[in-house]
Amino acid sequence: MNENEAPLLEMRHISKDFFGNQVLSDINFSLKKGEILGLVGENGAGKSTLMKILFGMDEIHQTGGFGGEILMNGQNVEFASPIDALAKGIGMVHQEFSLLPDFTATENILLNREPLKYTWLSEVFGERMNKLDR
Repeated sequence: MNENEAPLLEMRHISKDFFGNQVLSDINFSLKKGEILGLVGENGAGKSTLMKILFGMDEIHQTGGFGGEILMNGQNVEFASPIDALAKGIGMVHQEFSLLPDFTATENILLNREPLKYTWLSEVFGERMNKLDR
């Protein structure tokens, strides 16, 4: 991995408020090829809101949008809907989503994705996705 290569995914100066209640303020992270990022925090810390921004959820757009920018491979992207995010390889398993007990971890993660479509996610994780089942 080249230290100077642009991150695959970057969120810069993300902020969000709901009707005057600031829930995210100046959030930044970047994710390079081969890296795995975990978001950890207390209930109400804004983890789900940050992911809803990344996934282009209607709830974000219907409440005034957000501040900051999202970049993929150094290029600014805007996701008007989850369909836009999926087209760029961004997927999300909602915390309210019930996993299918007869599916493997990998099958649950890949649920509702086109298996033959190449995305940056397959480049990053490749064979590692299969290791989730071991």
